[in-house]
Amino acid sequence: MHKFAHLADVHLGAQKTPELKKLEFETFEYILNTCVEENVDFIIIAGDLFHSNLPDLGVVKDAVGKLKEINELGIPIYVIYGSHDFSPNATSIIDIIAESGLLKKVFLPEIYDDEAGEEKLGLQFTVDPKTKAKLVGISAKKLGLEREYYKMLDRASLESEEGFKIFVFHAGLDILPRKLPTDSLKLSYLPQRFDYYAGGDVHEELYTEDFPEYGPIVYPGSPFAGYPRDMEMSACKKNKSKTLKRGFYIVEFDEKVKNIKFCKSKKVEYECLQFNAKNKTSNQLNDEIMDKIEETYFNEKIVIVKVQGTLTGGKTSDINFNEVRMKIRDRGAIHVGISHFSFRSKEFEAVTYKGEEDSEIERNLFKENISNVDVIDDDLNDENGVELAVNLMNILKESQKVNEKKSNYSSRILKDSLNILDI
Repeated sequence: MHKFAHLADVHLGAQKTPELKKLEFETFEYILNTCVEENVDFIIIAGDLFHSNLPDLGVVKDAVGKLKEINELGIPIYVIYGSHDFSPNATSIIDIIAESGLLKKVFLPEIYDDEAGEEKLGLQFTVDPKTKAKLVGISAKKLGLEREYYKMLDRASLESEEGFKIFVFHAGLDILPRKLPTDSLKLSYLPQRFDYYAGGDVHEELYTEDFPEYGPIVYPGSPFAGYPRDMEMSACKKNKSKTLKRGFYIVEFDEKVKNIKFCKSKKVEYECLQFNAKNKTSNQLNDEIMDKIEETYFNEKIVIVKVQGTLTGGKTSDINFNEVRMKIRDRGAIHVGISHFSFRSKEFEAVTYKGEEDSEIERNLFKENISNVDVIDDDLNDENGVELAVNLMNILKESQKVNEKKSNYSSRILKDSLNILDI
């Protein structure tokens, strides 16, 4: 019997505070140590090992050190890019580490024309030397642009391959039991007759064997947190059937999958403080929040304060969330997150936009409001206007480069903005 581990969406480098950075890496370290203890033959990382394609070098140094330990034990690690560690026009950190031999990429594409003259995407299998398992996958791109890969995919050649096969991918699927915040792929885009489908991109643990032409379709979820929403879900999510799990999978197999076991991540303590503004003034709500803080000690916990509902009097700004954060930290919390997207006063009716990433929220906001903007060019009152706004915002968000003079930075941003506006 053989074993492999399947993890995804580690998002190393996502956290910015020292306390969360420490937890982030300790979670990754704990998972790899567990893989060693479980005597796995190989490890699959189904995208987004890193939070960006060129992360902080300190994060890279720590990760490479741990990957080197695993490599020296003879345990290969197979990867694809996620939407975060993919780079459209530069070398990604995944490429650099793979070049050193510490990671092995399993997205090995080849474009060719079939007999009808149609362009097809062929994929080369990677054979694990010890178990003879055959791995192949499709990496993600930004904004779900990898969809074109799936449309071109030569599924027939993949389906006809014999042996124990694993398909690695980084995308949501339309058959999953819960609505996802990102655009999903049709299940039919995936090749059939694989023994295991190692998914990433979905930050909740999900697992289904409901489709006879497909083996188990598995998402381990994010083992810690790629976004603040992940921590909010870990702290506050309530589910009648089960609590939210954070971790990864270990799979036993020979000719077929024999057992799939979920392994929990390093334990992180959470606490969720939930408040509803309904039928309360801002002063009443503030007193309720402060009283709750004063009666609780948050020993080494990540605390999420979730405030929702509409005040009957006063303004949302009357609640000093900076003070709330400081008081909770003073009472032992290692991190405090504030969620108040559904909190409003009668003076102001807020509109909320959901999304997994900032870019998705921004795009949804532009889509919702583009028709309310008075523009001279009617062509900009649709998706063209949304695309223009998104591209312009991306330029305006660019940071000053290392050793770049402020005057040069300003000139570059202005020039790029004018190019986008075609002026």
